[in-house]
Amino acid sequence: MPAAAPSAPALHNNLGVALLRSGDLDAAIHHFQLALRLDPAHADARSNLALATAAKSRPPSAK
Repeated sequence: MPAAAPSAPALHNNLGVALLRSGDLDAAIHHFQLALRLDPAHADARSNLALATAAKSRPPSAK
């Protein structure tokens, strides 16, 4: 077993970041929410969820 295996919340957060960067906001939000279900104190996932949610609510001309 690897000594430094990443945790499931971190994996969901990292996948969410990749999806956010690619513009797939719905999928990114889904993965940030999964990370927070697994670890409600995951600060990065909480922050990233806020960013993705804000980006989704912006009008198209502001993106």
